[in-house]
Amino acid sequence: MNVSSPFEKPFLIFPEIETKRLVLREITSDDAYSYHKHHSTIYHSPFWEEAPRTLSETKKLIQEIKLRYLNRESLYWGITLKKENQIIGSCFFPEFEKKTQSTLGFWLSENHQRKGFMTETLLYLLDYAFSQMDLKTIIAGCHSENFASRKILVNCGFTSASEIESKYYRETYKWGLGVIVCILRQE
Repeated sequence: MNVSSPFEKPFLIFPEIETKRLVLREITSDDAYSYHKHHSTIYHSPFWEEAPRTLSETKKLIQEIKLRYLNRESLYWGITLKKENQIIGSCFFPEFEKKTQSTLGFWLSENHQRKGFMTETLLYLLDYAFSQMDLKTIIAGCHSENFASRKILVNCGFTSASEIESKYYRETYKWGLGVIVCILRQE
């Protein structure tokens, strides 16, 4: 491992990111209850397909997140309010390509939505990804009818992918035809 590589640094010590109102930090087994409690508020969403339905499934997911981190495959941050330690959401790079590109995922507890938390989170996370990890491209996909997520992505600088790029990413990541592909490139 090349420790001087910006891409490798977050895998040496998990990077905590502080925003004006939030802390993005590593998700640990101690977070299982709050992660499950807040994640369960979005189960009814037509835009969220893969969610642990029980506390035991949540604990298993957190173990998988840790293993993928240890294998340098992904980075998942828990989102907490500054004065609280409960996970109210998550933002993550679930996979990397050639250490220069990643997909982006995020969710936020229903009772914390529409307060600007996710836009704030992603702006800080994207700054970290480009300035500290030296990523060149970040791809996000959301359902075409998920107007809230689309608005967040646009507010964070993402633009719609070309038809050819969209087809490629839908096939690569097995996203359905109803998914809008957005890309943010470092200039």
